Amino acid sequence: MFVMNINNTSNNKAVNNGLRDFKQLRQDKILALLDEMGKVHVKALAVEFSVDPITIRRDLEELALQNLLIRTHGGAVKTRLIDREFSYIEKEQKDVDLKTKVAKKAAALIENGDSVFFDTGTTARAAFLELPAEISLTIVTNNLVIVMDSLYRDNYRIIVPGGELNTVSPDLYGALTLSNLKDIYVNKAFFGCDAFDNDSFYTADHKSAETIKVMHKNSSQSFLLADSAKYGSKGLVRVMSMKEVCLITDDIKLNKHC
Repeated sequence: MFVMNINNTSNNKAVNNGLRDFKQLRQDKILALLDEMGKVHVKALAVEFSVDPITIRRDLEELALQNLLIRTHGGAVKTRLIDREFSYIEKEQKDVDLKTKVAKKAAALIENGDSVFFDTGTTARAAFLELPAEISLTIVTNNLVIVMDSLYRDNYRIIVPGGELNTVSPDLYGALTLSNLKDIYVNKAFFGCDAFDNDSFYTADHKSAETIKVMHKNSSQSFLLADSAKYGSKGLVRVMSMKEVCLITDDIKLNKHC
């Protein structure tokens, strides 16, 4: 005959719930410490929470699987995962001084008579605005802000590929955009990103990534315009290797000579 002790079962549930709650509080505190200090150490956290180091290691592994931190030997560092696509206005208002430095460097590479692709990034638009007034160009872009900036400029030939309108940014993307771009070739292509590291650059949206890949293939030179504030982060979508583009940034230690 099987007899269940209801009181013991209830007590066990209460204990388990309490352990889960404490674990969640501990992990929340670990993330708060990371936000404050940028890195944490297993030994220090074990002392902080009065637990065995193996418990902290498990916490860090769980948080790493959620892309909330990056594991290191003996601890963890903060990760800045770009998990959503910021609105165009939000992007334009971020790191303006750094963006301007990058834009000036990019504009200096564009020569009279070039055919140029500008993508939807706000830094690409900043580079467009730095162009000399008298320069003559063929410009291909899915950035509707650049299209509006180009009105009444007789020295620009503007080609717009069409496509689906983004809901958070004034740009066109999707199957129609890709189809219209596949037979268009340019001298130089300028791309933005949401994040980059030593190996790759990233966006928060796969449709934008596909547009970049097509125009990278169809350009003689590809340039990534990325201010240093984006360095060391990752995004949801890996676009391509840093080896495939010329990096233009404001930090001379990161600049890649092409």
